[in-house]
Amino acid sequence: MIALVPALVLPSSGADAADSGPRVVERSVRPNANNVWTFTEIAVRFDRAVRGVHQGTFALRDDEGEIVPATVNYSSNRWARLVPMAPLEPRASYTVGLSESIRDLSGTSLRWLSWSFRTGPQAEDGIRFGSHRDFELEPGRIMAVRFDGRGRITRRVRDSLADAATVQVSHRAIVRGRPFLFVVSGEWAGFYIPARLGEIADPERAPKREPRPSATPRPTASTEATSPEASPSDVPLGPSASPSATPSAGSTATSKPAASPTPDPTPAPDPTSQPAPRSAGRGIIISAAELASRPTSGPVWEALKRAADEGEGRPNLADQDQNNNVQVLAQALVYARTGDAAYRASVLDNLKAVVGTEGHTTLALGREIAAYALAADLIGLAQADPGFDSGTFRPWLRGLLTRQIDGRTLVSTHEQRPNNWGTHASGSRAAIAAYLGDSAELARVATVFRGWLGDRSAYAGFEYGELDWQADASKPVGINPPGSTIDGHSVDGVIPDDQRRYGGFSWPPPCGNYPHEALDGTLLTAEILHRAGYPAYGWSSNALLRAERWLQSIGCGPSGDNAWHLPLIDARYGTSYWNGAPTRPGKNFGWTDWLYGS
Repeated sequence: MIALVPALVLPSSGADAADSGPRVVERSVRPNANNVWTFTEIAVRFDRAVRGVHQGTFALRDDEGEIVPATVNYSSNRWARLVPMAPLEPRASYTVGLSESIRDLSGTSLRWLSWSFRTGPQAEDGIRFGSHRDFELEPGRIMAVRFDGRGRITRRVRDSLADAATVQVSHRAIVRGRPFLFVVSGEWAGFYIPARLGEIADPERAPKREPRPSATPRPTASTEATSPEASPSDVPLGPSASPSATPSAGSTATSKPAASPTPDPTPAPDPTSQPAPRSAGRGIIISAAELASRPTSGPVWEALKRAADEGEGRPNLADQDQNNNVQVLAQALVYARTGDAAYRASVLDNLKAVVGTEGHTTLALGREIAAYALAADLIGLAQADPGFDSGTFRPWLRGLLTRQIDGRTLVSTHEQRPNNWGTHASGSRAAIAAYLGDSAELARVATVFRGWLGDRSAYAGFEYGELDWQADASKPVGINPPGSTIDGHSVDGVIPDDQRRYGGFSWPPPCGNYPHEALDGTLLTAEILHRAGYPAYGWSSNALLRAERWLQSIGCGPSGDNAWHLPLIDARYGTSYWNGAPTRPGKNFGWTDWLYGS
């Protein structure tokens, strides 16, 4: 059982207030609180409307002063919520900070505010969804409940639904062995509903039907309260859901429970933004709603559109150095943003031409195929050409996972090679699984990826080369763990199996491209998993951020066709590595300056 920690709504102390500026009047986590749930959000409510609330002005830091990667949202009801990308460390101290750059609508600054708290033991069985999900309620009796901090029911609400309806849910938690979903819409907002009462909608798998009306039940038929209760707007800040995933057939390593695929947060489209996006896919890397906020002018858009207009030859998966894959991805993005059918036609032509071109090495396949799967999703291939999609493209993609090329398969390369070969295979395997909607395959990707990042209890089946750059040669990993040193020098964040290609351990370290190419595949894997609901960027103490930080520290930041890493890293970790200039696409992915840059 896990303890659900409800929002502790406290009036602001006098120290919070400036004489004339905005004030924080409610907080979800009190100053100096102990035993705070490791899945908690940090929420504050202002006394008036404010602006300037974002990752740079509302931050959470660990006990070493490092910023915790998180998303920050501000709503019209004056609540700002900071949602860590991964569970907080158990029994650890954290500090919340609100910057003076937050201002009210007249321009008056908030007085700088900070406070600290300490987490409790590790919570189990609670992994937050990437965004709110539609939950389809079946007709019949409905019971909604609220819990106290120890998982005891404090209030029950019962009602009946004559017709099926839909509410939005944000996370699932296991309480006393039973799964509950937290409701964020309608009159049950702030309550948990047993997960068995309905199902989470999946528009790609469910048959087409008319949209159901949002549920607006009146939970007044039977109400039982056993303790004082907060209002529905005082949302308990809790985890999101994750049913245990089953490893794919043929897997031999032990896997851990992993999150169900869910999309990333999707900001509402700007109604003045024209033209409307046309993406009809699953939103593997960006949803239709998010596309509406992407620019159609400026240098990064012009670079993207120029690539889409130029194209580059015909697809050939046997050529690991061809760029057709990322050019086709550019065309798919321009189509998804503008709806110009000429771009979709070109993408479709390339998708038909790429089938059957695989060969040579799994490195070439790993570098190339992901971008085509992402492009197919962006143009809504299942709607654009359903016969080709179901009869040819999907079966071909699935077959690529286990097709023997140079004595290996995409899957075996991913699960055995801990260098750039395996990471490229990881990104393409994740893209294929996400496109096919194969949650078990994606869960296996997540398990192996966690092992590569450093969690050997999740997976440790890699075949490492020389171990000179491993912090612990008896326990080799894909990225060295926090605080690791060799001969007194920090190797925290080193990617040992690619750094070794420049020779044994030496200082100052040699700078080369192989570690960056390893990040090509791992960043794409992390992004796909992140948008499917996995807290991949936070695994192994922000391993990918530590890898980039080490490379930057030795003066070996990415450039050329690796520079696309920086806008994505900035977007996911709140860093400022990217200088704002257009970046070249990579070998397997790209256009992150337009996708995620600001």
